[in-house]
Amino acid sequence: MKKILSLFSICTMLFLSNANASTASLFELDENAVQIEMTDLNNLESYVELHQCITLTDLMQNTNLVQQFALNSMPNHPFSPMFGFDDIDWIGFLWGFCCWPVGVIIYFVKDKDQNYIISVVIGIVVSFVLSAPGYFLFYRGI
Repeated sequence: MKKILSLFSICTMLFLSNANASTASLFELDENAVQIEMTDLNNLESYVELHQCITLTDLMQNTNLVQQFALNSMPNHPFSPMFGFDDIDWIGFLWGFCCWPVGVIIYFVKDKDQNYIISVVIGIVVSFVLSAPGYFLFYRGI
């Protein structure tokens, strides 16, 4: 167990040392874009305050309001997940689930699809969640 823990610590240190910001412009704030977004949100807020009983479904059905407030990118339901079961890339999930050290390496490769990377992470988490009780029962005798 100590070997696995030390290997995991070394891999974590290597990956954390690789994380850096390439330019200082990543931390700049575009105040004009923020002001435009806040103006749109304030307009939407005032419309909702004027029409107290309006729902999100009513807003989405009115095409003039959708165009006026740029509601095109809103989900169908406010609590709908951004990543669902249909979005899982099963090859990435298997890399994370069955062979998680390789899955961790694949996670840090930059040219993969976002759904692929999320699937690798889900596979790693599912692998640890399913194996942790067995480890504690077998080795710890709980």
